[in-house]
Amino acid sequence: MKLSSLEINKVFENYLFRGTNKEQLQSVLTEKVKLIEFARNSTIFDRDNYINGLGIIMDGSAIVTKGNDGDLVLRVLNEGDTFGVATVFSNNDTYVSKISAISNCRVLFLDEELIESMFKLDFMLVKNYISFLADKIYFLNSKIDGFTVNTAEEKVSIFLRNNAKKEENGEFVVDVKIGFTKLSKVLNVSRASLYRIICDLEEKGIIQKEGKQIFIKNKNGL
Repeated sequence: MKLSSLEINKVFENYLFRGTNKEQLQSVLTEKVKLIEFARNSTIFDRDNYINGLGIIMDGSAIVTKGNDGDLVLRVLNEGDTFGVATVFSNNDTYVSKISAISNCRVLFLDEELIESMFKLDFMLVKNYISFLADKIYFLNSKIDGFTVNTAEEKVSIFLRNNAKKEENGEFVVDVKIGFTKLSKVLNVSRASLYRIICDLEEKGIIQKEGKQIFIKNKNGL
């Protein structure tokens, strides 16, 4: 399918395409991608139904869970976030987790064949992909630490560290698009405890909450 110029720009804002020759990649990208809409609470990927390729959230939010009842939350995906890296060039015949739409969302899929074609066109994309994999390993190691914590304070701190994104001005921001009531359920802490912890962190000058955004003022304090 053909993408609009706005959609193309949104794809190229993704980390994987930084520093690449966008004009060279654009013709291949726009002709061979899949853009699929998912309704709120619907399944995007699960153990047996998935695409061998990368997914990019174009708009909306999704949640990555694991476990038979989906009770183990791995990550919240917002606009611009990427998933499915484990399926590319993999010999496994099942997906390792479940991805569900939190809100109505659209997902752009780049299948394995398309990614391989783009790799051949631009080696910078290969370097970015390897860097992305390295970051995923670091993220998963940090999640292992999160599985062993017991206190609500530790859960909130780990969530903030894992989901903070660096802005162009150098600030680290966590965008809680799902809202704090949903976040309390995701973290398995009470809503009152979540707000108390956020207030405590604000008083200590570690974070600053503005609406659904949390600005990290002192990452070492988390």
